Amino acid sequence: MRDNDLIWWNGELVSWRAAQVHVTSETALRGLNIFEGIRAYWRQSHDCYAVVALDAHLDRLEQSARLLHIPVSGMRAHLKRGLQELLDALPETVDLYLRPTIYVESGGYETNPSAIKVGAFISWRLAEARVHRSLHCLVSKWRHIPPNSLPSAAKIGAAYTAFRLARLEATSKGFDEAILLNERGEITETPGGSIFALKGRHFATPPIDAGILPSITRRIVRELLCPELGLHCEERSLVPEDLRGADAAMVVGTLDEISHIVTIDDHKFRNDHPAFAVIDELSHLYRSLWRGEIDKRAESWVHLVPRKGAPR
Repeated sequence: MRDNDLIWWNGELVSWRAAQVHVTSETALRGLNIFEGIRAYWRQSHDCYAVVALDAHLDRLEQSARLLHIPVSGMRAHLKRGLQELLDALPETVDLYLRPTIYVESGGYETNPSAIKVGAFISWRLAEARVHRSLHCLVSKWRHIPPNSLPSAAKIGAAYTAFRLARLEATSKGFDEAILLNERGEITETPGGSIFALKGRHFATPPIDAGILPSITRRIVRELLCPELGLHCEERSLVPEDLRGADAAMVVGTLDEISHIVTIDDHKFRNDHPAFAVIDELSHLYRSLWRGEIDKRAESWVHLVPRKGAPR
């Protein structure tokens, strides 16, 4: 970001450089913060942003707060107003990645909520469409943090230190992304997305009790996209051999959107297999729905934010 870029910071819009916490704060020392990653797709025809699954993301943020014992009374409405104010102030008319974050400044070990000081901000950056994105993946030696050590249902800043190690391992060996296993040797997720294996027209994806984040994009794929295309999808435990034995595989997430897995370790998927085209079709439908290019099938998942000055 540039110095003159804006961040919504505890109720006001400030410059990027002005958004600061003290080095001894809980969020700086221990990574005690929770966050969401949200896409806002620009709809040129309506002069507005289509913010995907805003309420679902805020629901998960509140769940993260409960699991981490972070008091967030009134924060949901506060963040909704902040998102509107931030989008109103930005000159960009392109797709954005928004990151609402709630952090603990002090009182990290307090049991009395009134003794815990929290803050919130919404940062942003440009978000490129991941059209026909292909990922070379490595099954990492690093295991996923078990949910009885850190709740996997919460999106916690500190947890991404472990994800960082897995991704560094992958990139240092020439891969794009890491696939993490749990303590039972089952597939969980990548540092940034959920994993699906496709056999024929049947998807399989790891269940929540494998220790994965309850991904919102994963839910959209299962509840909206697969039924629309006549695809079946089930939750079941997967091991690396299940992925290698699939016709095709993909990673889905807010940033990844829907991305092909083209290799897993030394196994390469055939890009001329019909399953490859199924994932392409799914990816095209995903972006078209948010841009309003098809119809109103996805409108219940979209929060429209008109550009400042446009009719609301």
